[in-house]
Amino acid sequence: MHLSVHLENGQRVYFTEDNAIHKIINPQKTTLMAFFELCQVDNFAKTLLYCEVPAYYVWKNNKFSRRKKGKAVSGYLEIKKGQSSLIPSSCRALGLLEDDTHWSSTLEEASISESPNKIRELIAIILVFCQVGDPIKLWEKHRDSLAEDVKKQFEAEKVNINLYLDIIYNQCLILLEDIVISMSGKALLQFGFLSPSREAGFAISNHHYRKELAYDTVHLSKFVAENAPKLNQEQKEIYDKVLNSITSNSGDGKIKEVEGRINIPESLGNIVGDLVTLTERIYPNIHQVGVDSSSWLKERAILTPTNDSANNINNFLLNKLTTKHA
Repeated sequence: MHLSVHLENGQRVYFTEDNAIHKIINPQKTTLMAFFELCQVDNFAKTLLYCEVPAYYVWKNNKFSRRKKGKAVSGYLEIKKGQSSLIPSSCRALGLLEDDTHWSSTLEEASISESPNKIRELIAIILVFCQVGDPIKLWEKHRDSLAEDVKKQFEAEKVNINLYLDIIYNQCLILLEDIVISMSGKALLQFGFLSPSREAGFAISNHHYRKELAYDTVHLSKFVAENAPKLNQEQKEIYDKVLNSITSNSGDGKIKEVEGRINIPESLGNIVGDLVTLTERIYPNIHQVGVDSSSWLKERAILTPTNDSANNINNFLLNKLTTKHA
């Protein structure tokens, strides 16, 4: 149980424009304020330190109530006669184990002021170091606050979030599992979860992949139905040819590769094996270029698949130029 500590009138108050006056007139009672009230009416409570109260009292309906003594159980056989065939569930039904209400309340309180990453760290601590009765139920109840930052990545692109919920929750579980592994060396599978798909995390980082999944197929189908009949004869022939190539599944959808590289026909261009030869072919005698050679430079370009390669080529070419010309 989280015990609040604050000065007089220094407790946290969360309010909106609609309930601000009500919160001022009737501020929510904290555990510290309830402890003071308890000591006024309960002599036993006066003998306790504030931190000892949870051992003898439960926090319910914004006040402390004395813990009730449960029914004794004679052995495993009596536990197995309970409402569930699972021993933990049966023990909770008999009142021998607490449920996860206090863990749920802890996460709810954290979601008010903490970032999703901090909430994931909190639930990881609860999973690893505390006895959680039903981890899956706890996750399902709080997964929206745990995955809020992941959701915002999709909301920024103005896509239909409902299409991505499974991907969003899976990514959140990956982030949570990373924290759990760093704390305990255990995967979420060992806490009763299904293992999140690491491969599905690709959808989060790849903008083009997310864009392809974001099309409104209903709207597009309606658009085609309304506009396809308006095509002229030439347009219709092209449209039918393109559509037929897609629906007929022509080819095997693969590009032939040799040793992991795409085989580019030599007729497509000049094949070179190093950067020096490449730059000399495209920018011959670049070290002699003058300040009035901008048109000559504009006629040439080297395409490269990565930014690192582009930077290396740029730096190499700049070093070829004299300081005066650069």
